[in-house]
Amino acid sequence: MRKKKTLLERGLPFEDLLEEIDALRGNGGEIEKAADLILATRVRGSVHHAVQIENQLELEQLLVRILRAAALTHALLKPVDTD
Repeated sequence: MRKKKTLLERGLPFEDLLEEIDALRGNGGEIEKAADLILATRVRGSVHHAVQIENQLELEQLLVRILRAAALTHALLKPVDTD
């Protein structure tokens, strides 16, 4: 029996995975953060392809989510020195 591939392993453009990623975000908390990180990874993986989103508001929301994922990653990897 084959293992079901994760959202990151499927290799599809992020537009094709957006519905599933948004469904994950609906769970809130840490899962919402994970969904944004998945989105950022998929966008980065398709950097040489045009984004197929026509709605400007949706595009802005995606960019904010990607920036949020980048900020969270930076915050986790570079803790503030309190000394």
